[in-house]
Amino acid sequence: METARRVHPGFVDIIKQLTSDEARIVRFLRGQEIPFCDIFVVPHQVVTFPPTELLGPMELFKRSLRNGVTEGKRGITALYRLAGCEDTDIERLDVSASNLERLQLMAFDPPEEFVTGTGGLLDLIAPYRSRLAQRGLNSVVIMRRCRLTPFGSRFVSCCIDDPRNESPPA
Repeated sequence: METARRVHPGFVDIIKQLTSDEARIVRFLRGQEIPFCDIFVVPHQVVTFPPTELLGPMELFKRSLRNGVTEGKRGITALYRLAGCEDTDIERLDVSASNLERLQLMAFDPPEEFVTGTGGLLDLIAPYRSRLAQRGLNSVVIMRRCRLTPFGSRFVSCCIDDPRNESPPA
């Protein structure tokens, strides 16, 4: 009956609002962070002005936002594949990530510079950057990490995990 004392009253309503893939995602996220990458087109005026200033990716990203970034690809991640999602439509899965964030089961950390090799994402972002480069566009990659919130962790342990697979309390 330990689980009964840990159940939040809102969990019943949350279960009604989850797809099976969303349940797979939150179960997979337990105890780990998964990177999401966003690729933004950097306007030429941001890159070339002032010409003597060397800008890092985060500064390019911030200046691009101020100049109205209108193109790019958001939410590139291996999370859906790793979690075993049955749906393969990335746009629907991105809606799932938004839903999990709305339900406060999952959160994104602030954006940071992408480090090559992070989470095996280089293969996922290369095609997007290549297509932009072929069109003569500069781009910058920004990474955000997603993780379960404490509320999400409690939800997973109470509503998704099978208590029969847990060892009895000492």
